Amino acid sequence: MTLGYAAGDHIGTLYPAIQRYELYLLAAAGVILAAVVARHLLRRRATHATRTPSAPDDQDTPAP
Repeated sequence: MTLGYAAGDHIGTLYPAIQRYELYLLAAAGVILAAVVARHLLRRRATHATRTPSAPDDQDTPAP
């Protein structure tokens, strides 16, 4: 809304330029959103991996 207000009477001149780059801006926003979600999931997985106990090793079994 702020950009529309700032454009004022010149919105008719700016509209074709906005339409030309609209798809690129939406694609960039999608890529950024996917990167943020992937980062969140990877960090969450790494945090959970450090909290869960590791598999028991063979230290509990007596040596023959």
